[in-house]
Amino acid sequence: MNIPKKIRVEGIDFSVLILSNEQMNSLKKDDESEKGVLCGITDFEETKILINNAYCESMREQTFWHELIHIIDSRMNPLTEEQIDNLARRLNAIFKDNPKLFKD
Repeated sequence: MNIPKKIRVEGIDFSVLILSNEQMNSLKKDDESEKGVLCGITDFEETKILINNAYCESMREQTFWHELIHIIDSRMNPLTEEQIDNLARRLNAIFKDNPKLFKD
C-alpha cells in the first residue's frame, strides 16, 4: 500500500507526513515522555497525520489506519486505544490480503 501524501476524510483534507524518530519524539507531550516510541499523531488543528519513519513499512501502514480511525472516531462515540489498534491491524490485513480492492 502506498501511504498518500494527502487524504480527504468527511470533506476535510489531511496532509500525511512521514517524520524521523527524532522529530516524532520532539512532539511528545510531557505525560508521554516515559512511554515508548511514538508511532503516529493526528493533529486536528493543523489537519495533519504524522507517522514515524523508524518503523517497517507494514507498521507505518498500520499506523496510518490507526490515525484514520482516530479521525473517524472524533465524530463518534470514543473508542479506546486498544479498540483503535485492533481495527487498524485488521483493516491493514484486509487491504494487504486484497490488493485490488481499490483498483479500478
